[in-house]
Amino acid sequence: MANYQRGPGDIEWNNVVAEVFARDVNRCRAQRVFRVAEWQEFKMHAPRTLIATLDPAHVIPASKAGHMVYDVDNVVVMNRWSHDKLDHNRSPVNGKNLTKEEVHQWWARIVGVEKYKELLMRASRGPAMEEKDADNE
Repeated sequence: MANYQRGPGDIEWNNVVAEVFARDVNRCRAQRVFRVAEWQEFKMHAPRTLIATLDPAHVIPASKAGHMVYDVDNVVVMNRWSHDKLDHNRSPVNGKNLTKEEVHQWWARIVGVEKYKELLMRASRGPAMEEKDADNE
């Protein structure tokens, strides 16, 4: 089984993180799509320290698509509270339980419907197809 733990010594991961934070202008992608009422509810539930802490978050988890770990399209900047909640099938707004479909809806809001569909398709195709497609370009 592959090791999906990235760390400070992983130069490729550090480069991905730098590119993602630059692309997302050091701002949480989840918070950008919150509606006014969601924002108010979020501020009531999420601790300030976890709102202020920004993480690189995989849209398609590394455990489900290891071949996409270093794919900048599969990583977004997210506040630590919302990141943890979505990783555990909970609302990034209030921490309430979500169905799998609701988690998919959140990711589609965060990255955009078409980008999310593309990521799901690429994840399902696996690494062999990704490499084959790259060879044909």
